[in-house]
Amino acid sequence: MLGNYLYFDKAPNYSSTGGLEIQFQRGPSYFVNGDTTKTPGFATQFHRLISLWGALDYCDVYDAARSPGLRTRIGSPPDLLNNEPGSGMEKELVDFYSRRDGDAKLALIPRRDDYGQMGLNQGTGSNPTSVNPRGW
Repeated sequence: MLGNYLYFDKAPNYSSTGGLEIQFQRGPSYFVNGDTTKTPGFATQFHRLISLWGALDYCDVYDAARSPGLRTRIGSPPDLLNNEPGSGMEKELVDFYSRRDGDAKLALIPRRDDYGQMGLNQGTGSNPTSVNPRGW
């Protein structure tokens, strides 16, 4: 990996079963009024939370009798400090993302390979103070 690019030493073989999977995160793409095809950037089964939160905001102002039912359905995330397990869809959302692969490293780190640079160090040859042709 160099900058924002990933270089391979061999051409990728797309039929390989022991290949490489790369996951990345794009920058935000905000919703605008009239969007009909854009989807939120989290798991599909939890997209309903967006409309439930909007409905809760509306009911808090105009129809308070329905707010408790919406709050129950939305629920709350687990609170580890107070040892509360959470409830509803928010608990399911936290549980879903908590069970993701915990063994995966959070960063993509480039592998360092020696392509002969070790033999090109300063001081090689008859003159110990000489510099190799590449200036090292």
